[in-house]
Amino acid sequence: MPDAPAAGGPPAPGPIDRTGREVVRSVLARVIAETGVTEVLAEDGSPALPLTGAGGPLEGVSIGAFHEYTRDDGLRLVYSELSVDAFGMDTHQLYAFTPAGSAVPHLFVDSAISPNTDGTFHFGLDLAPRVDLGSHLDYSEAVYGPLTTPRSEALSQPGVEPVPSLGPLQWSIRSPWMVAAITDPAALRSLTGITDLYVTQWLALLANGLGSEVENTITDEPVELRDRRNREAMFSPRTNPVWGLLDKLVGAEAAQAMKDLLVGN
Repeated sequence: MPDAPAAGGPPAPGPIDRTGREVVRSVLARVIAETGVTEVLAEDGSPALPLTGAGGPLEGVSIGAFHEYTRDDGLRLVYSELSVDAFGMDTHQLYAFTPAGSAVPHLFVDSAISPNTDGTFHFGLDLAPRVDLGSHLDYSEAVYGPLTTPRSEALSQPGVEPVPSLGPLQWSIRSPWMVAAITDPAALRSLTGITDLYVTQWLALLANGLGSEVENTITDEPVELRDRRNREAMFSPRTNPVWGLLDKLVGAEAAQAMKDLLVGN
């Protein structure tokens, strides 16, 4: 969950590198194909939440959209694309939310580039837990055990740096296995292997479940209630200042609609 770079600053000096867009859209295409979700469209055929600029030269200009995909069992994807070429900003996020009563983790992958990142990408990848890991060792081993060594190897590659702005509060609402990195385009491409592994693990858990031995250890508060509280914390300006910036970029009403779509209001 790397902080999304702020919009603003001087115009981009050249074409925007689209590597981050390609990585996220590749995951989106794979998840759609393997889960069979369908997009939820407005009556006019537009995405669930079109986004336009608010104020200044971007007033009324289309700058992206939130796309929503669903399946009958409650699986829900939200794909966010927000691009302002004049600012050199291109951000893409995929949130794959498992059904309300499921303990299978959510899948998140995101990429952002802007003038404030000096041509580098902020990249995030995680399987966000549906239970508290400190009291669910079997869950941690089943979900994250296969990811531990590959994650360490991926983060040790040349050109892959940690995100220094992420603090304990932000880590507390994701998993310790989150991949949060600053990379150049070449290094970002080198992370496609770990991205594929996380997606493969998530799809397997989604298809096969956690297994009865793990499910029987989940005895704390209802998964659905815990999940709502976690999402409210995750998509809050208290944990990620990008939400304050979005109030200025798309307007407070649109930013709230974005949060509502992610939280599930």
